[in-house]
Amino acid sequence: MNDFVNPNQRGVALPPGKKDLIDMLPKPGKWYEALKIHLPVESFEQIEAYLVRLTQSTAKFRSVGILSTNHQERLAVSHEADHFRLMVNVQPRNAAKEECVLDFFSKMGIAPISTKTCDLPVMEARILFFPLPLDVPKAANLIRELLLEVLGLAEDAGLHFGYYEKNTA
Repeated sequence: MNDFVNPNQRGVALPPGKKDLIDMLPKPGKWYEALKIHLPVESFEQIEAYLVRLTQSTAKFRSVGILSTNHQERLAVSHEADHFRLMVNVQPRNAAKEECVLDFFSKMGIAPISTKTCDLPVMEARILFFPLPLDVPKAANLIRELLLEVLGLAEDAGLHFGYYEKNTA
């Protein structure tokens, strides 16, 4: 018998209340609740450190995802060809929230690069792209202000960061 298999702990039965395998999948629009992400919780102070890491990397493409601890607020900053680009994910789609984001950047004199709509059954979102200044402290401060003033996070709210690099096209 295999030492790694304990027949007393394995079975083919579904959890209580689940009739079919399809019942195990998250309901549309609630997929983020099913995420079991165990990332360290970091502070707003780390935003600048991650932007510095982006600028110092030699990878062709690099980005950092910024996620609120409740998974509701999602940003991503990419650095490619000597420019920063910020992606703001307004999810679930909310016209008022989207307008607040657009107003915030408009007051800063920054026009969106593009907007996209994501209408997947599990995620209905509006994705807004904005250029960011290459000055790291200015870019970090702009992201911090966006999180505080527009997206409504508290100064002591934790954030999850995910760093990504890719060397190939």
